[in-house]
Amino acid sequence: MAMEESFGIKEENKIESQSIVRQSNIELLRIVAMFLIVMHHYVIHGTTSFVYLDSPLTLQNVFALFLGSFGRPAVGIFVLICGYFSIKSEFKLPRFVSLIAQVVSYGVVLLLFTKFVLPGGSAISREELFASIFPTARGTYWFITAYAVLILVSPYINKLLLMLTQKQHKALIVLFVVIWCLLPTLIGATFSGSDLAYFVALYTIAAYIRLYPLKPNAARHFALFGFWAFILLASIAAPSYLLNYSGVFRKYITYFAEYNKLPGAMCALELFLAMSQTKPFYSKLINGIASTSFGIYLIHENFLIRPFLWGTLFNSAAYVDTPRYFVHFFGSALIVFASCALIDTLFWRLSVGKLFNLLRDKYLEKIVSYVKSLYFAIEKLFVKLI
Repeated sequence: MAMEESFGIKEENKIESQSIVRQSNIELLRIVAMFLIVMHHYVIHGTTSFVYLDSPLTLQNVFALFLGSFGRPAVGIFVLICGYFSIKSEFKLPRFVSLIAQVVSYGVVLLLFTKFVLPGGSAISREELFASIFPTARGTYWFITAYAVLILVSPYINKLLLMLTQKQHKALIVLFVVIWCLLPTLIGATFSGSDLAYFVALYTIAAYIRLYPLKPNAARHFALFGFWAFILLASIAAPSYLLNYSGVFRKYITYFAEYNKLPGAMCALELFLAMSQTKPFYSKLINGIASTSFGIYLIHENFLIRPFLWGTLFNSAAYVDTPRYFVHFFGSALIVFASCALIDTLFWRLSVGKLFNLLRDKYLEKIVSYVKSLYFAIEKLFVKLI
């Protein structure tokens, strides 16, 4: 199942004969990507006020923005992983249902936690209630909303891609790159529904890599990742320096850090290629930590938890332009990552999730059968009416 393949990859090489074993080189990539996302959120939710001030940025500000900028490419890495493994796998409804249930469970539990456990809790508003109970449909997590739709349509995307010749598949990628990467980079073009559409583009690229493997050269791709990371740093440093002469450059400081801009997109692609071409290995510890990445995202990026986490608990803004900023930066990100991983293990992996999966295995087939019967009954009635 696609989403599960991205947040928990199945093995497919010489260790792959055992389907329950996962490639730890890819699992390690998921850990790195999620940690980059946590660092990104530390910067954008806690300390980016300096970007909008009148004064020029300090060297510390520039490197903070640089480290935080990898969160967007990290999102692309998860989509690339999804497309790479999903092109040769089948959609599995039970896993998808479990993951949606996980999103809803965290939404409800964190709503109750922030309202009745954390200090300063207020009455639950109608908007907060609906955003927590229907997080995917309401766009509570922008990534999950776009990603869930991608998963639902992935079987049809796969059928279409598998019908293409290699030349046609490559031409489609070129078209996607021009529309969803080059034009946004060069002229700032925007298109309606860009998140989902860009995810489809990344999915298509990863599927091509899986269907038509490149010659392995992990060292080359690590070097290219370093090159694009340097370009990303330069794209932040240059307008930051030019602020000394004109405030017009302020809007360009993080322009190239977006996931659909060329430097960010290439960072995601090159790091994915480098790690996927690294010699596969197995580590129970790495796989165990990586399995909590979805929960880490759901917990720390919850719209009710965010203000408390970065504003109250860590008070990130207070450390801007102090000697302890980067110590606090990395320390806070590590604490958030580790704490959320532990919570996800205890809450979902070992308790609520296990219980839900037992109920799912017992009742889901019956529910699906009932829904199908209802659908066919409505279809027959509709045919008679017309």
